[in-house]
Amino acid sequence: MILFLFTFLISFNVEKKGFSALRIFLIALIIYMSGELIFTLHYYFNSTKESRELSIKVSELRAQNEQIKKEIQFANTQEFIEKIARENLMLAKDGETIVYFKWDKNQNSQPVSSQSENFLKKFFDNLLKLFKK
Repeated sequence: MILFLFTFLISFNVEKKGFSALRIFLIALIIYMSGELIFTLHYYFNSTKESRELSIKVSELRAQNEQIKKEIQFANTQEFIEKIARENLMLAKDGETIVYFKWDKNQNSQPVSSQSENFLKKFFDNLLKLFKK
């Protein structure tokens, strides 16, 4: 459509050497309308993209909300209250005995990587001792 109008404007008053006021006005109008069309399409595509992103976020938040509701319902049950009382407050039911394990802080003081290095070193040392005999 824009191309048709542009060719119409070029063919309009070809015999005159200069530009008429009508021709200049129509060219300016075509340029303005093309710019408006470009900006409108840009806004439309950005808004639809944003709308899709927001709808995805809403569905994620709804799922998270449902999960939190389930956790709240579980927190209000007697089973959860007993679990927290046993684990955090060291309480027990009648007839139950609480067993408490005290962990030695020095037992696992080495990081896992150094423990595995020590294991490999001991393994290969023992393997070499087998072949030396």
